[in-house]
Amino acid sequence: MKEINFEWDENKNKINIQKHGISFEEARTVFYDTEAIVIDDPDHSEK
Repeated sequence: MKEINFEWDENKNKINIQKHGISFEEARTVFYDTEAIVIDDPDHSEK
């Protein structure tokens, strides 16, 4: 798998932790999950 680099604003990360209970660092692990299932959702995707 090609390596993916992530960058984020630390202030937004802190807000995300308070609002959603998850850090960007933890959320990025979904991109490396070999058990993940991707479902097409055209109603909530950019066109």
